[in-house]
Amino acid sequence: MTPDKIEKLIALLDAEITRRIGQRSIAVDPGAMDEVAGSVVAAARGYIQRNVGPLAERVGALEHRRTMAFEGPFDPGRPYVQGDVVQRSGGLYVCLAAAQGSVPGEHTAWRRIADSK
Repeated sequence: MTPDKIEKLIALLDAEITRRIGQRSIAVDPGAMDEVAGSVVAAARGYIQRNVGPLAERVGALEHRRTMAFEGPFDPGRPYVQGDVVQRSGGLYVCLAAAQGSVPGEHTAWRRIADSK
C-alpha cells in the first residue's frame, strides 16, 4: 500500500465518519463531533502507517526481489549473484551470496539443492 493509497483510505474513513455523524438525530455540538472524528481519523492514520505501511514496503521489496535463475553449467570465470543456479559435478547449486571465483561444492557461497542426474 503506497502512501497515496493510505491517504485515500484515511479520506474515505473521514468521509464515512462525517456521513454517519450527519445521520444522527440527536442534538450534538458539531465542533465536538468534528474533534471526535478528527481524533478517530488521526488514530486510524497512525495505526495504518505503523502497521500497514511497513508490511506494504516488505511486500513491494519481495515482489521486486530476484528469484532463482538457471545459468547452465558452472563457469569459473564468470561472476554469479544470489539466486543464480548452476550445474556442476552432477549437482545443482544455488548461489547464496555474490560469488566470483568461488566453486560450487567447495565454498559456503553455494548450496547444493539437487542432483542433476
